[in-house]
Amino acid sequence: MKLPSSVIPCTAPVVTLLIALLCFVLLVQVSFLPKYHSKRYTFLLICQMALILIVFWLGSYRFSPLYSNVNLLARGFDVTVGDRVKANIRSGEMITLGQASTAVIVPLTLPGDSVLCNWSSQMGGALDDPNSCETIYAPPVADYDILRLSIRSSCGLANAVGQIKISILP
Repeated sequence: MKLPSSVIPCTAPVVTLLIALLCFVLLVQVSFLPKYHSKRYTFLLICQMALILIVFWLGSYRFSPLYSNVNLLARGFDVTVGDRVKANIRSGEMITLGQASTAVIVPLTLPGDSVLCNWSSQMGGALDDPNSCETIYAPPVADYDILRLSIRSSCGLANAVGQIKISILP
C-alpha cells in the first residue's frame, strides 16, 4: 500500500495519518469533557496531547533524532528503459543501455520532503531537464557514462550525492 504524500510538510506520511487519528479521538473526548469533568479525565486529555506532540516530533524530518543521519538516496533510483518494467538500483550500481535507447530515472527520496535536484553527465549524455528530479536520459556516443545527482532537502536534512554508472552498448 502506497501512502499519500504528507499533508504536514517535512513529516513522514504515516505520522500525518497517525496525528490526524489522534486529533480526531482527542476532539471526540473533549466533547465529553462537560459530562465527565474530573481530574483523571483531564489528565488523560493532557497525556493524549503530549502523545500527539511526541509523535509529531519523532515523525518530523527536521527535528527528529530518527532522521538526523538519514541518506536521502538510501532507497536508490527507479530506472525505466523503453517499455520495460521499472528497475530499482542503488547509488553506485551499473546499468546497461543501448546507444539509441532512453531511460527515465527517478530518485527515491523521503516522502513529504520536497527536494531540489541537479543532474550531470560525465561524458555529455543528454538530460531533458538537469534541474528536475525526474529526468529522461539519452546516452552519449561513448562506451560508458556516469550520471551524478546532487540533492538538497527543503527540510534541513543533509545534502546527498548519488551516481549511476552506465555501460553503453553499440
